[in-house]
Amino acid sequence: MKKILITFPDFDQYKSRIEELCSGRWQVVQLEEKCSEREFREKISDAEILFGDVPPEWLMDCKDLKWLQISWAGVGPYVDKEYIRHVRLTNASGAYGETIAEHVMGILLALARHLPDYMKNASQSVWKGCGSEWNLCGKHALILGTGDVGSHVAGLVSAFGMKVTGFCRHTRKAEKPFDRMICEEDLDDVIPTVDFICGCLPETPETIHLLNFQRLNQTKKDAILINVGRGSLIDTEGLKKLLEQGHFYGVGLDVTDPEPLPCNHPLWKFQNVIITPHVAGIGFGHYTKTRKYIWEISLENLRRYRNGEMLLNLVDYQRGY
Repeated sequence: MKKILITFPDFDQYKSRIEELCSGRWQVVQLEEKCSEREFREKISDAEILFGDVPPEWLMDCKDLKWLQISWAGVGPYVDKEYIRHVRLTNASGAYGETIAEHVMGILLALARHLPDYMKNASQSVWKGCGSEWNLCGKHALILGTGDVGSHVAGLVSAFGMKVTGFCRHTRKAEKPFDRMICEEDLDDVIPTVDFICGCLPETPETIHLLNFQRLNQTKKDAILINVGRGSLIDTEGLKKLLEQGHFYGVGLDVTDPEPLPCNHPLWKFQNVIITPHVAGIGFGHYTKTRKYIWEISLENLRRYRNGEMLLNLVDYQRGY
């Protein structure tokens, strides 16, 4: 009997459902999330299915593996590895929209209301205003990426009274919470007109430096820029130059290029830049609902795999997502 190997945490909460789905078909084998490579290789040799986020090189000799379910939305470490392209790869897209969108709003409101400055003043017992605020209501937002994360961000900023334009691969009819949809051919015309830009895109050849220096320089000088997709979306050197010139009301980066951001990197020094260490969409070990969503997607996929149905979130290796 072939095996399903599971390294996801919270296994005990879902054990009975897993065993019911696998009964008579696969032997269920659990490994600790932080198992060693040696332990993993001992167990994976005759596994048909893996629920786990292991380094891709650990899968180099897994000839019997047919399907890999990961808990991340991003699939960058896997898509360019030829030795796993025989494996069906599914991600957990759909699990992270709520928590990432809330992270975006936290950064956006903090920048708009000078909260980092007020926190700094408070730490020094200084009672002083920090100047006029950046109001959300009536502003125009451009959301780069209109999938799960982008749609949730659009919904929240729309609720604050912002007009929302979505950027996607192919132009399609706008549906709420988006007021308009554009693709790359329209981007240069739209960027100078928006007040808030939020990056929610995966990394593909087309998205690397989509926000190059030229496009960043086209933005309004008092615009706010937040990126929660992949750091490569933004030309980091170009962003630094513009910040040095006083461009941007504020910038929020949960992802950076390079990542992790070196401790001596110039981006750390800007008072109007909030940097978080790629935590907006962390699932296991963080937000309880996100962990539940990951498991529900994975178990629904297990049911579909057993029944020979189309899997959710099946990754296209060519497109990179």
